[in-house]
Amino acid sequence: MAHQAPFMQRLAEQAKQVMLLAQEEANTYRQPLVGTEHVLLALIRAPESVAAQVLIGCGVTLARAREAVELLAGYGSRRHPEAGSAMKWTKRTQEIFEVADRLSRSAGQTTLDTEHLLLALLEIQGSAALGVLQTLGVERGMLYAMLRSAMSGQVDPPAVAPITQPLNPNQARLTHLDEQGQARMVDVGSKAETMREAIARGSVVMHPETLRLILDGAIPKGDVLATARIAGIMAAKKTSDLIPLCHPLMLSYANVTITPAVAEHTLHIEATVRVSGKTGVEMEALTAVSVTALTIYDMCKAVDRTMRMTDIRLAEKRGGKSGELVLE
Repeated sequence: MAHQAPFMQRLAEQAKQVMLLAQEEANTYRQPLVGTEHVLLALIRAPESVAAQVLIGCGVTLARAREAVELLAGYGSRRHPEAGSAMKWTKRTQEIFEVADRLSRSAGQTTLDTEHLLLALLEIQGSAALGVLQTLGVERGMLYAMLRSAMSGQVDPPAVAPITQPLNPNQARLTHLDEQGQARMVDVGSKAETMREAIARGSVVMHPETLRLILDGAIPKGDVLATARIAGIMAAKKTSDLIPLCHPLMLSYANVTITPAVAEHTLHIEATVRVSGKTGVEMEALTAVSVTALTIYDMCKAVDRTMRMTDIRLAEKRGGKSGELVLE
């Protein structure tokens, strides 16, 4: 990361300390580049910082975080330049600092501090640091809420993440239950047919060597990416057979993309489903992502049983009475 980067002049003292500690962590793990996992470890090592207090308050101790880093990334074979020399960063790490700078400016802060770095780590999907937190069982929403609470000076942080999409009072009841509380299929006969779309996403985190085998086509069961994509598309079409109260739908489009993130040894999955009909296709998109992830696991479990399927969620939906919903 170039020392002339605009945010370098805005770093608070503790944030500067984190940059140096992150370099030390990269050295410790014999990595040539400073990754987001090294920034996370450095944040924990800055004990007086807001970020460290929030992380430790969530049970993220340095010892536990190191165990997770060793599990997910292990040790490299190269040495990072010694302290004081030009620091080299992964693209994702540089993005973390750039996002942190933007967040601090938007909040009217004159400096970029550790809390902005941790907030940026939580906002950017697919980073190695998030993988470490997930391995430790840390709920992202809870950590986000505690951090926001600490930044606003509240004594007692809220127990859940802020809700950005308020409930519609007219839709707050569970429509899959009748007046007696029994499960039922919702009658959509009176609804208008509209074009509906849903996009869901998820990830599979694995050992770096497993991802290399997948990309090299060296997994014994065959072409993992092609097989998983087809499995996801087939699953979207079969959702009503798997989820009891889903309506059978004649889908007009279903597609799955799988994007490797080598630095995070992760496969990111995205499913897009469309239909012209009376009910939405959120479940079809989520099912497609889930079965894609399960297929990846099935094809690779012989070489890596530590794989984790994570962050399966609805990203966007369009159409119908409720209109557009964009969550990320």
